[in-house]
Amino acid sequence: MSLAQCRFCLACLALYYPLYLAASFVVDALPTLVRKGAQGHVIVKSDIGVRGFSFQSQAQGSDTSTGRTAASNITIAGCLFLLLLSVPSRWRPFAGFFLAIIGTQGGFFSWILFRRPPPAHLWHEVVFLPVLLVGLWFYVRAICAQWWIRLLAVSIVFTLPQVVIQLAGGGRRGPGGGMMFLFAAAPALVVGVLAVLTSWKWQRPVTLFASWKPALAGILMTALAASGLTAKGRLDAAAEKQTRAALRSKAAAIQAKDHGRVFFQKGVNFTSEGWARYGTDQSIQTLRAVHARGVDSIAMVPYGWSRATSPEVRFGNPGMEPDDGIAILTGVAHELGMKVMLKPQVWVSPGGFPGSIQMPDDAAAKAWFAQYAGLVEYYARLAQSTHADIFCIGTEFVYMSRHTDQWRKLIALARGIYTGPIVYAATQGPEFENLAFWDDLDYIGLNNYYPLPDDFSTADLISKVEAVQSKYKKPVLLTEAGYVSMEWPNRAPWDETPRKMSLEHQARLYDAIYQAFWDKPWFSGMYWWRVGSNGEGGPEDGHHTPWGKPAMDVVSRYYSEERGR
Repeated sequence: MSLAQCRFCLACLALYYPLYLAASFVVDALPTLVRKGAQGHVIVKSDIGVRGFSFQSQAQGSDTSTGRTAASNITIAGCLFLLLLSVPSRWRPFAGFFLAIIGTQGGFFSWILFRRPPPAHLWHEVVFLPVLLVGLWFYVRAICAQWWIRLLAVSIVFTLPQVVIQLAGGGRRGPGGGMMFLFAAAPALVVGVLAVLTSWKWQRPVTLFASWKPALAGILMTALAASGLTAKGRLDAAAEKQTRAALRSKAAAIQAKDHGRVFFQKGVNFTSEGWARYGTDQSIQTLRAVHARGVDSIAMVPYGWSRATSPEVRFGNPGMEPDDGIAILTGVAHELGMKVMLKPQVWVSPGGFPGSIQMPDDAAAKAWFAQYAGLVEYYARLAQSTHADIFCIGTEFVYMSRHTDQWRKLIALARGIYTGPIVYAATQGPEFENLAFWDDLDYIGLNNYYPLPDDFSTADLISKVEAVQSKYKKPVLLTEAGYVSMEWPNRAPWDETPRKMSLEHQARLYDAIYQAFWDKPWFSGMYWWRVGSNGEGGPEDGHHTPWGKPAMDVVSRYYSEERGR
């Protein structure tokens, strides 16, 4: 590698972080500012941290927040290609380097790594992939050297800074540790290999950056930006801590209404999502918007973690579902006259589904229950201290719920701490129909993802529920129910596999469930899955959330009517 090329690579490395900040502004902040100026949107999130800019907006009168859109992503990609073609040829390697950095801002790689694509959004996130490929190609072909030196340049100059930026973010915007390393490094390195291979016969020596001054300027700019944003992050964290302490004190002073042991609940599962985790201003704003749609109950869902075949249970997630955030939202809900269910769930490795937990022998099962008892005690105390109106002791433990004696002990443990009503959320099918400890609970809880026929008939569903209810004589509560806004979600209501959108099918199924349950004398309400604390949803979102979709109009219509209750 020549001296000129060394200067070029060093300048790119030094300028990576300033260019990264500029890229995040172009992708995340600029479209929001344009929507504000051209369409009158209200900015609901405006933040800059060590990981760059993060903006979202809402249209006037809308309940859903807007981040990236198809129009903004495609426009940005098109303008970038025009920029690359319009700059002088000697500057194209550096312009390509900037384009490659912008290309890493797309959500395509998160889909590859986490297998959870936003069904209606994936196609326009993919436009950043050719931006990344073309940009890196122009960068790599300017390095006339052996293949391994060119790949080393991609790794050190392009991939390594991305890893450092992601790992330096404090884990507030996504996974951390090894997964964050993979998220940042693996895709960029794979693309780097492709760029090296495809540019092998197209090498064009770089002719810009004739001195070391650009590298020195980049080092200075990086030092100033990194130190300034780090200091800002510390000040923001301190201010947030003080604000949350004040909000928690206010929440503790709010008196919760005594609803008795059995009461009707018009609810949604209110999950902590991303930047708007429990207790933030945005989560409170979303909660108020949910209440305005007729919802009088929310289930807050703090997640623990367990392995599928070994007795290990962890709980307490201060990053996403902090205790003070739960307390703050509980106080706000009570101030609004709403009811609150505290509904801890367990994320299982691998797969996520609690129903996959199955211990290999009795000793391992006993050890698992000993650890899960810690989770029950922890959240029962939180439910008692925050005056939660109902406590869910477990969710969807298909195999572990067969240990009836252990669950009776857990229920007794919870009742010794928490004085309100207790429910268990059973998976549809054999678990719900054969659970043996319903008599120890205040409600029969069902996570209703029973498949329905294509005419959306609920006759078989009601027959199954009534068989359990008539045996135990307890009120029935749908602790979860939900359908994605894609075609035929009735066939496998839990399935979020991307397919053709259908807001109509989702709304019709919501109405079918209401018609099936609403006037039954043993029915005590439901919690739809789910509304996120960040207010995301809308007609282009294919996930389970009804927020911003016709299904939410169905919810409001029923929840706003007394229906004899």
